[in-house]
Amino acid sequence: MNRLPVIASFVCAMGAAVGGYFMVPGEGERLAMLVRDGQGEIALEKANDLFARGVRDPALLLQAFFLNQRAGEYDRASEILDAYLKQRPDDAVTWRALAEAFEASGQSEQLRNALENVVRLTRDSASASQLSAIYRLRGDDENELRVLGMPEAAGLAEADAIRLAHLLAVRGRSSEVAGILGPLDGKAPGLSDEGRIQLFTALLDRGEFTKAVDRALVWQKDKKRLALQDVFVGYLLRTGADEEALRLATSRESIDDAKLMARVAQLLSDNGRYDLVERVVREWLAYAQKLPVDQLDAYLAEVVNIARAKGAGNRLFGDLLTTMARHGSPEVEASFAQTMYDQLGYVGIAPFRYAIGPRVLLIRPVFAARLFTVERNALAARRFLMATYLPDQQAKARFEWLAMAQEMLSPQELGSELARRAQAGAIPPEMKRAILDAMPRDGSRQQTMAVWQSFFDTGKPNFEALPKPNGPRIN
Repeated sequence: MNRLPVIASFVCAMGAAVGGYFMVPGEGERLAMLVRDGQGEIALEKANDLFARGVRDPALLLQAFFLNQRAGEYDRASEILDAYLKQRPDDAVTWRALAEAFEASGQSEQLRNALENVVRLTRDSASASQLSAIYRLRGDDENELRVLGMPEAAGLAEADAIRLAHLLAVRGRSSEVAGILGPLDGKAPGLSDEGRIQLFTALLDRGEFTKAVDRALVWQKDKKRLALQDVFVGYLLRTGADEEALRLATSRESIDDAKLMARVAQLLSDNGRYDLVERVVREWLAYAQKLPVDQLDAYLAEVVNIARAKGAGNRLFGDLLTTMARHGSPEVEASFAQTMYDQLGYVGIAPFRYAIGPRVLLIRPVFAARLFTVERNALAARRFLMATYLPDQQAKARFEWLAMAQEMLSPQELGSELARRAQAGAIPPEMKRAILDAMPRDGSRQQTMAVWQSFFDTGKPNFEALPKPNGPRIN
């Protein structure tokens, strides 16, 4: 008898039977199918029945927990969860899911416990941040510190790292702060201002003044955030690190920025550190003396703007002028004196008038003439006015000179002086129209002819086109 077909039939039959068995949905699948078909209440009833009958399959327990949780049956859900966790206490994925469920249902204590376990198992920085916020709201600084210290510092968000640094610093653990904030500062875009201040002060607490200033010098390269430099200088002064304070205050980035330089000088002056003011200004003078006149004036205008906030009698003005007189150039002194006069008037410059000597006034003769006019010294004012060589002056000073000449000189003197300068080629091109307009109508035609021919060399001028005797004047 051939048994092969019988055996084959038996194997096929058994395969069909086994296949059919495995195709029958299990309890977990049945629960999922009920939920999918919108029969959640039946699924909940069956899950609770399985639990009551002592079924402790982890997958079924987890399904039963979530079904009860969604239904608001929190007591039974908690009982089922306890049974599940006895079997799998270290399932991080489940703890995450539980945290989400507890957060959605507003169960704050259960959420806290779930997050504690997520952090314990994974050291996840995001979960640590969420958990630390719970402790912060409770005023529980110790647990907040513990939780924030569990993940790797480099993985913390900056806000959490700064909070951790603060908690450590107030406990006298500044030595740990640099290790937390330092790595974050190395990542683009670097620490925020708050973070930089935390890191800087932590380094100072450790006595690492050089490292602190090295950091600040790197930060200086960010031109948009230079405002912290005078803050850092103030911290260094309070710790007695004068040399490092000067190193930061006299860096190229600090000196390049007029507002920053003025704030630092003001800070030193306010703290009575006039010796340091002189050293800062001396460093600045070496830089300022290389600037073109227009840039120098604009730079010093910023300095005066900052300094005058303290009042016209501010000690800083005197310190600056004294240091300039000792170590600076007449050009810088003259620029500073004129800037003070332009912004503060004679009242503002009067306390320092003694420091503005002839060598300074000769650099800015138009300013000198204005100054002596206010002081009612007409002879000195006239002397400086007549000695002014217009091509050497800035555009603004040239037209100021013309306005003063119209006020101080008689029509005959004015015509003669303008003709003399025109014939000598000492009238800048942009002033020619203004000079022709300023020629006295009732003056000598010979003077007007001389000016015209010097400017245009076209023969006789059209006198009818010249202004009337009482026409507008340059003021």
